[in-house]
Amino acid sequence: MPNLDPNSQSRPLWADELLRLWQQPPQPTLTDVVKQLARPGALPDGVEPPSYNVARRYLLAMAAPISDSSI
Repeated sequence: MPNLDPNSQSRPLWADELLRLWQQPPQPTLTDVVKQLARPGALPDGVEPPSYNVARRYLLAMAAPISDSSI
């Protein structure tokens, strides 16, 4: 299972491209973003695109509130 912590130094290799596509105005659906990542050439050779569920969990982890103890 890939590390889904968005603050981790070892975040998934597809994370930057996912965020770039996700932040395009008007914001596309996550389904469309995952389909774009699955296209040939969208990611570097050897990098597997995330499934919808993995991409969703990654984005949700980014939106998780920071607790006082983690600061």
